[in-house]
Amino acid sequence: MKKKMIAMFMAACMAAGLATNNFGAGDYALDMHEANVKAGCDAVGATLNVVNNEFTVDNVITQFQNQIASNVDAACLVGVSDTVFTNAAQICEEAKVPFVFYANTANEKDLEVMKGYEYFVGEIVQNPAEEGEIIAQIASTTAAKQRY
Repeated sequence: MKKKMIAMFMAACMAAGLATNNFGAGDYALDMHEANVKAGCDAVGATLNVVNNEFTVDNVITQFQNQIASNVDAACLVGVSDTVFTNAAQICEEAKVPFVFYANTANEKDLEVMKGYEYFVGEIVQNPAEEGEIIAQIASTTAAKQRY
């Protein structure tokens, strides 16, 4: 079932429109997230519907509701608080819009619930702890080889 949903998400992105958000335009890291999603859409000829949340959590859900109501085919949301994730997930499930969370993730409890949702495709996130561990392993191995 999950493979079918991933395929559906990709097809939706390629066929028409993808909704996403920039929590605060002008912030380099947030603008880079937007640029990455735009590059993906450009690569497959999809239309990107992006909103600027102006660093306001309340704007995230209000604007997201409007995006979903505009008949986008998929959503890639940068969430910023636990309530954003759960509310956005409900909006997408009710609208039958496949969705992913990008850059940030819901807490473990909510994420486990969402994994059972029909339209939840997954997450596109980094794990700083895992990345730090990998970097430390590479650094210690490299340093050891250079010293001896």
